[in-house]
Amino acid sequence: MSGKMEEPKKGKGVSGLVFAACLFLGLGIGIGLDYMPAALFIGMAVGFLAMAILRLKLGGGDCAPVAQ
Repeated sequence: MSGKMEEPKKGKGVSGLVFAACLFLGLGIGIGLDYMPAALFIGMAVGFLAMAILRLKLGGGDCAPVAQ
């Protein structure tokens, strides 16, 4: 332990917000088109993909490449 505090990664917070936004967009589209279950699953899938891409780009999270 080095004794200094580590800054929290911004990638986790931003990617979580993107996931929630995609999920709510899917919910809204599903209610509007009367296909709620399908739209929720599509919104969730897009949210997970966007979350993974953001975590890779911003370097926050477990899916970031590890330098050896």
